Amino acid sequence: MKLGIISVFFCAVLYFGGYFLYFYFTGGDTKEAFDAENWVNPLDKERITDNADIYQDDVQTKADKIYVTVFQAAKKSDQENLTFQDIIKYSKSNETADVPFKVFFQDANKTLLDNGIFVRETNAELELRGKSPGNDVQKSFQLTLHDKEGLWHNQKVINLVKDYKDPLRIRNKLAFDYFSIMPDITSLRTRLVRLFIKDLSASPNAEFEDYGLFTQIEHPNKLFLTNHQLDPNAHLYKAENFNFSRYPEYIKNKNDSSYVKQQFEEILEIRGSDDHQKLINMLEAVNDPSVNIDDIIQKYFDKENYLTWLAANILFDNPQVTHSNFFLYSPLNSTKWYFMPWDYDEAWGLITERPTWQKGVAVYWDNVLHRRFLEKPGNIEQLNQKVEELRAIVNEARTKAFLDSYYDIIMSNITQLPDIKYLPITIDTYEKQYQDFPAMVARNLLYYYELQENPMPVLLDEPEQFGHKILFHWDQSVDLQGDNLAYDLEISQVPDFSTVLTSIKDLKETKTEINNLSPGIYFWRVVVKDDNGHSQMALNVYEDDFGDKYFGIKRLIVKQ
Repeated sequence: MKLGIISVFFCAVLYFGGYFLYFYFTGGDTKEAFDAENWVNPLDKERITDNADIYQDDVQTKADKIYVTVFQAAKKSDQENLTFQDIIKYSKSNETADVPFKVFFQDANKTLLDNGIFVRETNAELELRGKSPGNDVQKSFQLTLHDKEGLWHNQKVINLVKDYKDPLRIRNKLAFDYFSIMPDITSLRTRLVRLFIKDLSASPNAEFEDYGLFTQIEHPNKLFLTNHQLDPNAHLYKAENFNFSRYPEYIKNKNDSSYVKQQFEEILEIRGSDDHQKLINMLEAVNDPSVNIDDIIQKYFDKENYLTWLAANILFDNPQVTHSNFFLYSPLNSTKWYFMPWDYDEAWGLITERPTWQKGVAVYWDNVLHRRFLEKPGNIEQLNQKVEELRAIVNEARTKAFLDSYYDIIMSNITQLPDIKYLPITIDTYEKQYQDFPAMVARNLLYYYELQENPMPVLLDEPEQFGHKILFHWDQSVDLQGDNLAYDLEISQVPDFSTVLTSIKDLKETKTEINNLSPGIYFWRVVVKDDNGHSQMALNVYEDDFGDKYFGIKRLIVKQ
């Protein structure tokens, strides 16, 4: 009896003692509780990182060889069959550039066709790439492998970029090789490739024809995101004609009854999620002048990624980044947007004839986001600091090392047909430019600081006519040093301003009226100047019927 009582007492002590200890150390909580009100999204503190290991596979000692056999003629309509040569000869007024060809893709071994095995099915599609491929002397291509055929270097879409406008054939590859070693930004894989095409669509007895050297550039899509250890369910957009304006007529959510995907993609090509509300939220904030731009950057962007992208373009001297040639990426459950680079074939000083606002920091001025950020006092110093940080990476010695690693591969290929036929410079000039290339970054840096002294460019608005009066008005300029600004307005009847009809100097306002202009066609321009003799032309460009461009001017038609 006593033993039973002692046993019960001992069990009770263990039970209540254990409960007391649990309560004491846990506070009595018996389950996890999610505090939604105080939750802070950890993704919004994440800095973007790339998968550095994937670039190890792209080290080359010779160009890859790719063989493509075109079997089936594509159809433009029910009445017309097109050969592959019809596509190659495509002109800008023709619609054949969008026609894909069914092809058989092989790597350097060419095992199937060389062994005589009859191919019953194609395994890929081939089409021209580029916005106006008809204008290109040598074409670029895009190969898309069928799903069941596997991958080439873990890629399904193979972009073969000719880069024939770049006489050195290195600008894209050098830029992406540099991006691959920069922090806070992603890059794209690149390989040097020689392409051979057998065109059976025109002749059953065709042989493989050598199309020369190409730069293969990774295609940003869901597979790209997976390979780079990013969110494959993310939002991903390619800028087509996008300067961070709101674009309310085009950028709408897919559940909007007036949403038209084709119109949307004239601004931003959709490569990821098609739920656009997060994009719209960001754009509405960027275009709201009452919201502090620093708060917008903190909420919607990763500042280190943003500054890195801005600074890299300065060092690489890429003028084509205001409206295009970049991607926007945002993980599905994050509010942050990250910049990703794209297309550097016109960077590195390739375009020599250009206005001053296409150099240095002014290149960003026709972009709502960049202009708002950079015109705020103190922010240009942050960009300067990032430029100097990247300058430690992008230097003459490393540039030379990259170029030396390409030299033998590129020269072995471009000195042969067909590339030697279309090379826009002599081999001697090629050698000179190649050797001079490493010094280019130092020159870009010098121009960057020098051009910061200029006032920032303005946009000329459409003049308004009230009877015999014409009201001219334009944006207000910004001087990054805080100098006083004035505006000179000139009117001419010829776009080169070889003769000036009217000139008004030292305007302090951003508008002025002119009376009694006779009916007819005129051209006008505004030059901004500061107290120290620095000046800047407007952002406007007039192109005449012959394709000649005149920078900084706008056409005016005066009515009766």
